[in-house]
Amino acid sequence: AALDGVPECVSGAEVRERNPYFYSFRFATAADRQAIIDFMFEHGTDTELNHMDRAEIEPLINAIGVENSTHGAVIAEVDGTIVSAFSYNIESGGLYPNRLTDLGEDQPYGHLTVAITHKEHRSRQLGARLGIMAIGALISGGVQQVLAQCHADNEPSWRMMEKMNMKREVTFHDPEYRPTGSRSTTYLRYRAPEESQPAEVQSPVR
Repeated sequence: AALDGVPECVSGAEVRERNPYFYSFRFATAADRQAIIDFMFEHGTDTELNHMDRAEIEPLINAIGVENSTHGAVIAEVDGTIVSAFSYNIESGGLYPNRLTDLGEDQPYGHLTVAITHKEHRSRQLGARLGIMAIGALISGGVQQVLAQCHADNEPSWRMMEKMNMKREVTFHDPEYRPTGSRSTTYLRYRAPEESQPAEVQSPVR
């Protein structure tokens, strides 16, 4: 799906005139794992509002391209260098059912895990475009809904996800996970149209 203001093709002269960068968008492969990890920890730690824990994030990225893995990522590049990355996976259970009571413990859902954009490339809707690609892959993988979370004070993050047609569902005090600002977490959710659902969950990795 396209976003208003985000062209399907980013290579035309008109786009180049408005934006000096030539962006390419693609699904990550196993060969991209270390570059994605390095990028995320170089450019995702410039705000205390991001929860950047290597013990949590590295296993997610290192599962990309593994046989039968449901982990994936989409990246935006300029001249072969990553400038934005969005990781995702299919899972069930976890913390979400504790707050979203209509979500069954065994019900699979898509999870948008980490979204990072280089500070020089922010405000160009890269994250929203990659997020839409990730949601599309997850829905094609067979889930009915996609979930994400962010610091409640991280307005750029939740506004980006609202551009992806996600809705803020609940905000709650979460001091152990969010030690700064309001110390609260916001959960967001995208619900897919019923007619778009495949019969069974499959790996969304491209």
